[in-house]
Amino acid sequence: METRLSINKVIRTLTVSDIMVFASLSMLGPILPIFVISTLPGGSIQAVGVAIGIQWIVRAVCELPIAYYFDHHAGERDDYTGLVCGSFIVAVVPFLFLYVSSTTHVYLLQALSGFGFALNHPSWTAIFSRHAEPNRMAWNWGMYGVAYALGVGIAGILSGYLAACTATARSSLPSAPPRSLGLPTSFQFAGACLRYR
Repeated sequence: METRLSINKVIRTLTVSDIMVFASLSMLGPILPIFVISTLPGGSIQAVGVAIGIQWIVRAVCELPIAYYFDHHAGERDDYTGLVCGSFIVAVVPFLFLYVSSTTHVYLLQALSGFGFALNHPSWTAIFSRHAEPNRMAWNWGMYGVAYALGVGIAGILSGYLAACTATARSSLPSAPPRSLGLPTSFQFAGACLRYR
């Protein structure tokens, strides 16, 4: 049995955009706690945990109703709209961290991010599943999984370096904005832009 290494354009675009979005989030992971703890009034490890929890809880509450809506509207237009809108919400939130001045702002942004993921995920999986080749379904998901794991893994390694740079910058200039947010959020925004293609 012959196995082709190629994948169709829709699957390739979804995979590349997802890698860019999630790799950038992986890079931001260690930076957010440093930013919250060192710059915001009331910032603590507990506040970071609450912020992360808010994102996941909002996503969990919103995702099934959104998925239900997408399933009950024929065609791919609503899925595509959810994918693009959700991707842009998730991509814009890290840029907004540059303007927060309290942990409440962080909580609100994390809730917004959770809503963006709730829009993005069911529409992304619906489109991916619809365009995966029926006789190569496992191969398409496997290619996605390998590319995703490599992208996020490499970004995780880079995030340690960025976190160390951020921590050093914070110790010398406590009021400096988190400039290390720029690189990951730029990748995230670029990944969201790919979904417009």
